[in-house]
Amino acid sequence: MKKSAIALGVLGLFSGLVSAQSSVTLYGVVDVAVERVKGATSLTRVTSGQQQGSRWGLRGTEDLGGGLKAMFVLESGFNADAGTLGQGGRLFGRQGYVGLGGGWGAVRLGRQYTPMDDIASIIGTKTYDVLSVVPIIGNGDYNRVDNALTYVSPTVANTVFQLQYSLGEERVSTNTSKDFAKQFSAHALYANGPLTAGISLMQVTDADGVLAGKQGRDAVLLAGAYDFGSFKLSAYYDAE
Repeated sequence: MKKSAIALGVLGLFSGLVSAQSSVTLYGVVDVAVERVKGATSLTRVTSGQQQGSRWGLRGTEDLGGGLKAMFVLESGFNADAGTLGQGGRLFGRQGYVGLGGGWGAVRLGRQYTPMDDIASIIGTKTYDVLSVVPIIGNGDYNRVDNALTYVSPTVANTVFQLQYSLGEERVSTNTSKDFAKQFSAHALYANGPLTAGISLMQVTDADGVLAGKQGRDAVLLAGAYDFGSFKLSAYYDAE
């Protein structure tokens, strides 16, 4: 079998922890609550992630000189009420990527949030606001994607641009759904004082991994918010 690859690696992030030019941060959130759910049937339960998803992670950077730095993020979600892994049992299901950055921006490879999810986060103040108020593909099945290549621009006129391409499940060419989960997305995010606004586009090549052929899905999201201090006013428009 013939293989060709472009590899991006980070060396010495762990061996060089004592260097002043390197840093690794351990962070996390543990969110557990008792809640009462009422409907056709009622339930009192202890739940994890009621306000924010429980997680722990490692975030690191290393100065490579010449304005270039290496970076990585490994973030694991878990259910604190039961002690189980989140995101379907993945070890680093929230994020797991490595990258290089400089004055030209940054390039990241691995499991990452999508540009559309970043725009969706403008809406609301809690995690579940984003998950329920903006129920579009970029903030549902595709709020995070595997095997992604992402470019994040430097800030230009208070605006950050992001481009992302995901290789999906990387199925062989003979598979009837070989393009499953492949997606391209982009956003422009403006932030200046109390005003935040953004637009994002997403195109999923094949959203169904069982049916033969391509079942494509497209989406657009426009969101904005203004923070008055005592309250925040936000609005959005989305379409598929």
